[in-house]
Amino acid sequence: RRHFNMAFAEPNGVEMKPAAGPSGPPPRSPLRATRAARSGAYRWLLTRAAVVNLLLVAGMIAVVWCSIWLLLAQQRREFEQQAGRDSGNLAQAAAESIGQTIAGVDDAMRFMRAVYNSDPKHFDIGAWASRVNRTHGVALEFAIIDRNGILAASSLAPTTAPINPTTAPINFSDQDFFKAQAGDDADRLFISRPIFGRTSGRW
Repeated sequence: RRHFNMAFAEPNGVEMKPAAGPSGPPPRSPLRATRAARSGAYRWLLTRAAVVNLLLVAGMIAVVWCSIWLLLAQQRREFEQQAGRDSGNLAQAAAESIGQTIAGVDDAMRFMRAVYNSDPKHFDIGAWASRVNRTHGVALEFAIIDRNGILAASSLAPTTAPINPTTAPINFSDQDFFKAQAGDDADRLFISRPIFGRTSGRW
């Protein structure tokens, strides 16, 4: 075989070697590489191993979400139970406070009745009411009503009455609290619905 080498020389005597061409197969285009990658991914998804892996991942996600849901449900039940206990405690405390207030007013009214019956002519209901510390700020008015429903005495000043007591007596015979006491011989406390005071001018 013959071997032939070719070289060139520049005018200044320097030898020039031929440039080496690219070695190996030519590079593929990016579009063909993307298509090949997609085709390989699709083929992998159709394999049994891929299906098993996907099912395992889905199962793990379901377990995580179920755990979160159970935790939130448990916390909600605990919050509801705690709120129920707190509400029950508050309701019990309010009931006890209201019961003590009502009992204090009832005791004060019984004591006032006893003092009034001992000396009706010299009984000063205004002075007596100001000395009752147990009902201070609780009972707006103490009053004495006769058997006909007419106001006989009040712990409030007469000037606070919307109707002048010197010209027209204040009649409570149409009120529920008077009807309940007039038609019942039992000595017990009666609590009526809120009414507008005819002597106080307030609810």
